[in-house]
Amino acid sequence: TEPAWVRYSIIKLSKSLGIFIPAEYDSTLDFFSIQDEGSKSLQWDYKKEEYSEFEKYSTSELESMLDKQENAYIEYELGGRYKSGIGCKENAAKAFTYFESSAVKGFALSQFVLGTYFDVGYGCEPDKDMAIWWYEQAAEQDLPEALCALAGEYFEGENVGRDKNKAIDLYERAADLGNEDAKLCLSSIYLEKCNNEDDIKRAIEYLKEAAESGNGEACNNLGIVFEMGKGVPKDDREAIKWYEKAAESGVEIAYVNLAAHYQMGIGVLKDESKAVSIYLKGANSGFPVAQNALGMCYKNGTGVAIDLKTALYWFEQAGNQGLGPAQFNAGLCYEMGEGTAQNFRMARSWYLKAIEQEYYKAYFNLAYYYENDIGGGGRNVKLAKEYYLISAEKGYEYAQYVVGNYYLHGVLGFEQNGEKAIEWLKRAADNGHPMAKNDLAVALFQGEECKKDIALALKLFEEAAQEKVPNSLFSLGYIYYNGQEVQKDKIKAAHYFLESANLGYAPAMMNYGYMCASGDGIRKNLDDGLFWLLSAIENGEDGAMEYLTKYYKQNRRGEWVKKLFS
Repeated sequence: TEPAWVRYSIIKLSKSLGIFIPAEYDSTLDFFSIQDEGSKSLQWDYKKEEYSEFEKYSTSELESMLDKQENAYIEYELGGRYKSGIGCKENAAKAFTYFESSAVKGFALSQFVLGTYFDVGYGCEPDKDMAIWWYEQAAEQDLPEALCALAGEYFEGENVGRDKNKAIDLYERAADLGNEDAKLCLSSIYLEKCNNEDDIKRAIEYLKEAAESGNGEACNNLGIVFEMGKGVPKDDREAIKWYEKAAESGVEIAYVNLAAHYQMGIGVLKDESKAVSIYLKGANSGFPVAQNALGMCYKNGTGVAIDLKTALYWFEQAGNQGLGPAQFNAGLCYEMGEGTAQNFRMARSWYLKAIEQEYYKAYFNLAYYYENDIGGGGRNVKLAKEYYLISAEKGYEYAQYVVGNYYLHGVLGFEQNGEKAIEWLKRAADNGHPMAKNDLAVALFQGEECKKDIALALKLFEEAAQEKVPNSLFSLGYIYYNGQEVQKDKIKAAHYFLESANLGYAPAMMNYGYMCASGDGIRKNLDDGLFWLLSAIENGEDGAMEYLTKYYKQNRRGEWVKKLFS
């Protein structure tokens, strides 16, 4: 058969002509050896240690050696030097040439490196077919890195036909050779499959093996497994143990996972100061998620004194790395004037960056800006509507509530549509928006925009009332006062009116004031009646003046006048 370099040349020529036929040569091409001039077989075994002896020579010395005799080990060493610029100037073309020459001699490490070069186009044009082909040659020699690379190709299926079973087989081969990355990938695959107990068992076994070998990412993932109780009994203390090991290995997300446990006191005594110190380690390592979390600590005074300027600093550090939530938080600081002078243009600038990351809250804030001509972008009704809808579709309950109301009232380019309004209010309510619960309850109670459902309406009113929504408290008071669809209960009505009044809701102030002044359903109390009626008037509830005038006339010569003018 032809020497390896001849076959590779034929493949390269066929590629240049638009024909790729590696399979024709793949079955016969022997990458384990070539014939030198003396017809003596040279074995280029990547498992041997001889190739490491060339590290002690200078680049020029190694190149002189190559002039005398070809050597795949030396070429591999020179390729690495020209790639990293060690002992010479970085030169992608030279690095590629040396690795290519070494690869065709059958040296598996060079074959794998050459595959990665074709994959990304380093020193050559990107060529996914050639990348996979070289991975296959190295994989035939059981190079774990190549087995993993090839497994990844079959698992993703972007450049070859997707074949998860083949991917698993390749990962299994690499794992059997002790490759920790393969074990980590297998654990994720089996956890995702979860077809049976055996899948979970194998996933945990691979994860533990990789973690106990010191793989930081495996340690973090094992922490997640124990935190979630997936395949093992839920154990927050055990989760913390593995998060600590992962953090010690420098796994950035582990800093956040570990700090969050100390911040919330999960599996450990709550220690917000320690949480901040752990976030700080992650932030100083440049991890944007930790930087954003640290910014929130400074903003809210969690474990540290409130320092809005420092909070903004960390938000901007994370935002400059493209983290959407941090970009949004930086924008919010400029919008509210927190840690900096209020600047709506800067706020808008950060929100625009955040929507590049498709961060849902940024769409909502920008929609409000375009609706109300804030931040220098002008008023743009079309864009405002579009952004409200995007934010709502992404699950942001505040946007869902706004969209529901805009459909209900037919504003900002939203056609009036009761069915769509109810749909969006329901989605917002399901996501926990208190006012959405109130508005949906009103619709269900009245039965105008949708089918009447008194039981569900009362349930939603109660849920919103528990979250101190004054409108819902008032509505419940009104329902029980009048006995609408429920048994009349003026004592309960007074309780709801008072709660709502204490939250500053003027109609509730008026109603409670009336009940106190007249003794309607509760004990008469002119002091409280006068206080709440006057409070209602001060808060813009003109109807309270009628009650005040009524009792003034009834008590012109009595106690009410004294109270009113005292």
